[in-house]
Amino acid sequence: MHITDPVADMLTRIRNALIARHDTVTLPASNMKKAIADMQLDWVHLSDLKGWQSEAGQVYGIRSIPASYLVDPTGKIIAADLRGEQLEAKLKEIYGE
Repeated sequence: MHITDPVADMLTRIRNALIARHDTVTLPASNMKKAIADMQLDWVHLSDLKGWQSEAGQVYGIRSIPASYLVDPTGKIIAADLRGEQLEAKLKEIYGE
């Protein structure tokens, strides 16, 4: 099967690797860059495209996708991997209601 949507391709590769219990997933860099450009995503994307072997991923302990970090104006990480109600509560704490 040929998938022309780079995001669908990426998610399929990740799903298949998880099902097969692989430690790594190969994601072609060109597909990722194309997907980001095609979707006109306007947030910062940080990746060396080395998957789980990424130095930054190892330094910051990224063990799931997506990983998220709230960074203050000085560059200090003030929260990590918050989702749902925890993220909402932290944002209210920072910015108010």
